Amino acid sequence: MVCFFVFGFLATLAIQFLVSLLLNSLQDRELDSPELLGEVVNKKLIEPASHLSPEEVVSIQLDGLGSTNQTVGIRQCFAFASPSNKSITGPLTRFASMVHRPPYDALLKPQELLVGKPEIHDDHASVTVTMLDSRGKLQAFLFLLGRQKEGEYSGCWMTEGVFPLQPLAPPESASPPTVWSPRKPMNRTGVSNDVWCPNVA
Repeated sequence: MVCFFVFGFLATLAIQFLVSLLLNSLQDRELDSPELLGEVVNKKLIEPASHLSPEEVVSIQLDGLGSTNQTVGIRQCFAFASPSNKSITGPLTRFASMVHRPPYDALLKPQELLVGKPEIHDDHASVTVTMLDSRGKLQAFLFLLGRQKEGEYSGCWMTEGVFPLQPLAPPESASPPTVWSPRKPMNRTGVSNDVWCPNVA
């Protein structure tokens, strides 16, 4: 009986492993297919350039992730990942798989988004992005960028990492407004003093 359960457990693991390999193979084939590569050539990707600001870089990446063609859009986003970022999140197939998993799947086709003003310190910048995801949940991400100092992208802003911030709670119902009205309390001499006092409506 024990051998039967052990065999069943090992068989389940083997099946899961084979399914995982199959899915990765199909994803690689889709990303590297001649048809897709031709479409990428026809729809030329925006490449990093020294004139692009941190805010523009983040906007280009978000536009890519929100594209109707997610495969091409993910390629566009990956194009602005810094070399050090790519060494961790790459290759492209691994990056695509990561983007489709929480919490980064919220970056795909958000209902609304707001790209904040970048904070720049020398060759480092941060940009906060607030969004309403496809499920109507309010979320925020911090993009960290660096101006590259060497290689073919020297002088270009590229994304070093993206970090999810704490989920944003919906605003609570507003408390009753405070209305200020004049009252005239009496002092010891019997003369009123003009004082503004809060009066909760």
